[in-house]
Amino acid sequence: MLRKIFRNVKTEYDQFGATKTSDLKKLNLCSGNNTLKGYVNTDMFKGPGIDKVFDIRKPPFPFKENEFDEIYCRHILNHISEDHRMEVFDELYRIGKPGCVIKILVPFAWSNGSFGHIQHQSFFVKGSFNYYKTSKFFDIKETKAEFKLLKEELITYGGFRRFLPLKDFLSKFLINIYDDIYYELRIVKN
Repeated sequence: MLRKIFRNVKTEYDQFGATKTSDLKKLNLCSGNNTLKGYVNTDMFKGPGIDKVFDIRKPPFPFKENEFDEIYCRHILNHISEDHRMEVFDELYRIGKPGCVIKILVPFAWSNGSFGHIQHQSFFVKGSFNYYKTSKFFDIKETKAEFKLLKEELITYGGFRRFLPLKDFLSKFLINIYDDIYYELRIVKN
């Protein structure tokens, strides 16, 4: 199954993100050339299939509050600097309906895909979204956004690495055991 994902980007969307339900309003954030049918496709630059052009580092996004049921972010959040990260998540929270699912696919921090691109500024591991969990031990003052982590999955696309035993253990000591990490977050609004 993962071999198909590696060979075909559209199959990757089907596996990690593309919800088939047509009555939902869905956003494909910074889609570039990977536009999706049934989604509002956005990017910083005009191109075929791009519905809205804007820079996500300069909020507010050109959408109404509570507009989307699903937001898909494929290999974009790793390009957001620390200076803009909280603003971007606040905007995702603002434009998502209560219960909106945000689907995020980014390079795993300990992979060449993460550090192999000069524009990558954020790095993701298991637990990266623990920041948004409610805790009795600390209060997050920087944001009002609240998300529930639904899924956190490490992905290996090809080669012998798929068959390695103890991958989770080995990934703490070796790079390139995993390629990407996939998250699903549910927006929590009262």
